[in-house]
Order: sequence, then C-alpha cells, then structure tokens
Amino acid sequence: MLNYEFPPLGGGASPVGYEISKRYVERGHQVDVVTMGFGELPSFENVDGMNVYRVWSLRRKKEICQPHEILSFVLSAICFLSKRLKTVSL
Repeated sequence: MLNYEFPPLGGGASPVGYEISKRYVERGHQVDVVTMGFGELPSFENVDGMNVYRVWSLRRKKEICQPHEILSFVLSAICFLSKRLKTVSL
C-alpha cells in the first residue's frame, strides 16, 4: 500500500488506507505500507499486522499537507521502494 497519509496523519484517505490494508491482513496477506514520515513517528512499526514504513518528508502539520510536502514524500518513496523491492521476495 502506498499512501502519503496513514493514521495518525491525515483525514479521508488515511482511515480508508488503514481499513483496506487491515482487511488484506485479515485474509492472510502480508501488507507493507509506505507512507509519509512526520515528527516523532517511528520510521518502521507493525500496526495490526501491517508493516508500516514511514519515509522522510517535509510535512509540517499533522492535519494538512501541501503539494510540495507531497512531492517530498513521492521522491522519498521512490528511493525507498527502489531499494526495498530488490530485497523482497515476491
């Protein structure tokens, strides 16, 4: 799952991404979530069976994200995924 907002960040897309990912876990799938880092949130944690990776971003506010902050996430996610996909067996 790739989403720039995942709880506790964001609003509309955040809980939707969480619920979709949670349902995949309940059906026996391994779910990795790549999302935007913020403040003191850990760069990795397991949330309800989902591996949540938070990548660097310029985000300054928990409740809103500006276009340049989203772009910083996109660039960080590309770098993270280009390395991560080389090490994951599919």
